[in-house]
Amino acid sequence: MRPARLKPFLGILILVLAAAGMYFWETQGRARLLTAEAVTVRCEVAAGEVITAGMLETTAYFRENIAGGAFLPGEEALAVGQLARVDLHSGMQLNRACLRTPKESGADKSCFAISSLDMAHFSQSLRAGDTVELLTEDAAVTLGRYKVAYVRDDKGRPITELDGRQGSDFLRRGESTGEIAEIEIITNVMEYRRILEYINSPARLVVVQVSEDKGGEEI
Repeated sequence: MRPARLKPFLGILILVLAAAGMYFWETQGRARLLTAEAVTVRCEVAAGEVITAGMLETTAYFRENIAGGAFLPGEEALAVGQLARVDLHSGMQLNRACLRTPKESGADKSCFAISSLDMAHFSQSLRAGDTVELLTEDAAVTLGRYKVAYVRDDKGRPITELDGRQGSDFLRRGESTGEIAEIEIITNVMEYRRILEYINSPARLVVVQVSEDKGGEEI
């Protein structure tokens, strides 16, 4: 083919390549060059709460807007299990300064999460402030009795009565504001580790709401 006849084809090829390059730049190239991701919290987290994997996500920012020391994708494990040092707001980037490590002495207690996936049985009437007894899946062995600090849905929002009522009588509760995705119990690291060892065996928990009188007996 003569050079003169090649010119139209070369022109078309150049236009196609230019259009493809522009499309790549607008759809992927700009983001890859100008942005990077950081680990952020997807929900409101109060100071003192334990950070769980479900609270975290990655968010893209312009590179200059990523805070110094922010956790990057793949570093989520550095935050999971730590306590929030301050109130964390949805979308906030995480770094070591925002977190503190729970003390492992028996006297030091904090909030520890248990997913609904790890519970073979629990009542949807569970609320913050309840006392629960954790049993093995066959209900043969008691793993302990604990106070519930938080009850959350799959978006990390607290679950309450739909009409806003408060109260400890779980036998008279009505419709809730959502389905339970996890509960957080008040305990220490050693006790929580024992619960995790059972869950990872693998087995699931039976969570029973209990009402205590002065003698601490269940009704």
